[in-house]
Amino acid sequence: MRLFVGIEFDGAVIERLSSIQNELRAKVNRGRFPARNNMHLTLHFFGEVADGKVHAIVSSLEKVALTYQPFVFSFNKQLGYFGHSNPARVVWVGIDGDHSKLLQLQSLVSSAMQRLGFPGESRAYHPHVTLAREADFISIALLRERGRIEYDIGPLPPVHVNCFSLISSSLEQGKRIYRPLATLELSKNK
Repeated sequence: MRLFVGIEFDGAVIERLSSIQNELRAKVNRGRFPARNNMHLTLHFFGEVADGKVHAIVSSLEKVALTYQPFVFSFNKQLGYFGHSNPARVVWVGIDGDHSKLLQLQSLVSSAMQRLGFPGESRAYHPHVTLAREADFISIALLRERGRIEYDIGPLPPVHVNCFSLISSSLEQGKRIYRPLATLELSKNK
């Protein structure tokens, strides 16, 4: 099965991200937009994993969760993109301000998974939420250098991180479906 570790969002955050997607749809000729229930922030991507390894993954993630306290992070007010031209390969919203606690949690999760034999990313971790893929912008003037999009999305609700999840990803009737297999609560003690 295809797995990743991610932070899921509450209804207010999902609602605002979905609203931004709708605004974005008006600025592109075409693009692929993740379903609102699939929006998340990835901490570690596995790819295909044998069913027999899920228990060890969950056990290791539980240990990480017990060592980490809840925290809050905020989103950036501007969109960014990956890719060199129009269409933009990925359009995303990033994290704003001090996100050191998020980076530390991601590092702990990634290190724990590496100890289980799963490779880490070769690129530096860039926390973001994907809003669109293969977005063909009507006006390429919106696409700025350094991967920024000239469009202020305004404020988003802060994200209160009290847990993270091991999530499966499957393709069903041509649609990507994400299902949490385990939700790990962060420690309230420390």
